[in-house]
Amino acid sequence: FVKGDVIQVRSTDGRLLGCGRAQYGHAEARAAIGHRDRKPVIHCDYLYLVD
Repeated sequence: FVKGDVIQVRSTDGRLLGCGRAQYGHAEARAAIGHRDRKPVIHCDYLYLVD
C-alpha cells in the first residue's frame, strides 16, 4: 500500500477489525514496527472499527 490508501486492520486470526487511511506506505510502516516514537499507520481520525 501507499500513503493515502484505505487499508484493512485484521487480527492475527484474520478477523476484520477495521479499516482506515494509511499515513505512509508499506515500507515505512514495516520499518516503524516496534518503535514507539513513530506516528501510527492509521490516525484515529481516519480509523473505522467494525463490530
